[in-house]
Amino acid sequence: AVLMAVEHAPPGKRGFYGSWPQIGSPLGLVLSTAAFSAVGFLPDEDFLAWGWRLPFLASALLIIVGLVVRLRIMES
Repeated sequence: AVLMAVEHAPPGKRGFYGSWPQIGSPLGLVLSTAAFSAVGFLPDEDFLAWGWRLPFLASALLIIVGLVVRLRIMES
């Protein structure tokens, strides 16, 4: 990801663009914690019945975004 970001960066901004993929893992952890904290406010019965599935269903959007990005970038 860093290589692709640097290859497609404008001149003079390669370091900045190359730093963005490194934020992916910490940002993913923060977002997953926030998602489960949000559904954690549901009553226990609802959370155990269907609420725990909501963050996983929402992650399908990230899969679609990743697929679109991957299909639009030319191979190096």
